[in-house]
Amino acid sequence: MPIVLLHDALVGLGLPKGSNVTGWIAVLIYVLAVGAVVWGWVRLVVLPKRRAEEERKQHLQQRREQQEKERRRKREQLEEQRRREEREREEQIEALFQRDAFRESIDYMSGVQFENFMANIFAQKGYPVQLTPASGDQGVDLLLTIDERRVAVQLKRYTAPVGNGAVQEALAGMIHYKAKEAWVIATSTFTKSARQLAKSTGVRLIDRHELEDWLSDLRERNLADSESDTVHQQDLQPRAVNPLEVLEDTMESGVENHTVRVGLKDGTMGETVYFTAERLGKVVVMGGAHSGGEIGGVDCTFYRLPDATVRVLAETKEGAKLIPSDMDEAVSRGQLKNFSYGWMTVEEMKAHPLTFIGAGYKALLEKRLETIRKRDQGKDRSESTKGPLAD
Repeated sequence: MPIVLLHDALVGLGLPKGSNVTGWIAVLIYVLAVGAVVWGWVRLVVLPKRRAEEERKQHLQQRREQQEKERRRKREQLEEQRRREEREREEQIEALFQRDAFRESIDYMSGVQFENFMANIFAQKGYPVQLTPASGDQGVDLLLTIDERRVAVQLKRYTAPVGNGAVQEALAGMIHYKAKEAWVIATSTFTKSARQLAKSTGVRLIDRHELEDWLSDLRERNLADSESDTVHQQDLQPRAVNPLEVLEDTMESGVENHTVRVGLKDGTMGETVYFTAERLGKVVVMGGAHSGGEIGGVDCTFYRLPDATVRVLAETKEGAKLIPSDMDEAVSRGQLKNFSYGWMTVEEMKAHPLTFIGAGYKALLEKRLETIRKRDQGKDRSESTKGPLAD
């Protein structure tokens, strides 16, 4: 129909009617008109829409890349922070194994020895000190004179947190001895109740951490003054110890299939590992992974593989890893799972850079030997009680 109208229009313009030339010209004009309309639609509608779609895809791709870059940066920051905290924790744990025994010896003192020890400490700090009677001390072990102020001191050689009873005793002793201040010094920490009572009554609490700072200061001062060190160090001869506790001795449990979870506890990195081994036992370092300390501790579970090599699961409050493995190196490359796990000989484990691993294995063996000795002694006693007529 459009072509017929174009043909009639061309005839009206003077072109011959019924001529093939007129017909072809009408067809050509129609095709050009349709092409112009289609091109206009493509240019005004299709191309802008396609361009907008490409720009949207490009923007989404850039946004995804930016988000992935940001996630990678955060993961790297978190991993770096985790490695830094782990290094600091390992350094502090290792320092505990080499810590000056002048400080560690308090864990093996009796109550009287601790009183004499602290009297010596205060004397070295330049404070006149008086020991109270062993019985009837009214809750006070030492009387100090600091800047003409009399201070009543109660000492607690505890491993568990000290409760508010000690605060009450120190306060009563302060009144009894007409002192101006009351102190409670403990080789452990204090309960929340004790701290609240001390705050309301003005009793000063000195826990293990502050006591260790005192001893560190004295050690530095004594090292700077060799003559003073010679005079007083003999009274404080130390015995170095490792802050280890064998929590479980499961030797002779036999070879079993084990399932452990390694990685961060928040789930951002890690995997489940399956292996066959004999579980030797667990050793806790610095109170273990669930300790409430600022540094935190480590739980070390020792496994003996069927070929007599060893593997250790080290757990902290942040997560866990098997030693040896390539976890740290893999995570530094952005790998979050599918790690490789190895094994150690006993000699390699004893010489491991993390000294608490070798020390923990030694403590586990010592515990095992103690268990065997007790068992054998029990058998001997059982046989001796039967007597010659028992049969």
